[in-house]
Amino acid sequence: VSPLYVWLLKWLRKIYLLLPTNIIQMLFGVALCFFGGTYVASLAAVEAFRQMGWRQSFEDASYVFEQMVLVKDASEKDDKVDADGDGVADVDALTPTDLAQRKVTLAMLTVDEPGKLKKAFGGLWTAYVGVVATLRFEFARTTAI
Repeated sequence: VSPLYVWLLKWLRKIYLLLPTNIIQMLFGVALCFFGGTYVASLAAVEAFRQMGWRQSFEDASYVFEQMVLVKDASEKDDKVDADGDGVADVDALTPTDLAQRKVTLAMLTVDEPGKLKKAFGGLWTAYVGVVATLRFEFARTTAI
């Protein structure tokens, strides 16, 4: 994950946690002014997301992000390991297949609670499917009129 995205997500999360709900809704309304005719779809998507459990989705996304940062830090430490002492980092001496296997194993060992991570991904997927279904329904209803 790009450091820019990590910085942006952390910054947006801080803003979300600091601002009152009314201010966040106002900022969303101002942003909608620049969407043109697609703002109705944006409203439908936001309402679907709120109906599908915004609070739970936020907690799930926060947990996934925390675990992602843990895996990233562990991967960076692993990139510097020279276990055989030949002066070359172990990851630089591996084939792409072995490197992928090593990094996946490292990620699986780094995650604190795999069951909770699986549940978090499931919750995010459910919210995503709810938004997509709502948007398809809104689009179908709009074109049928």
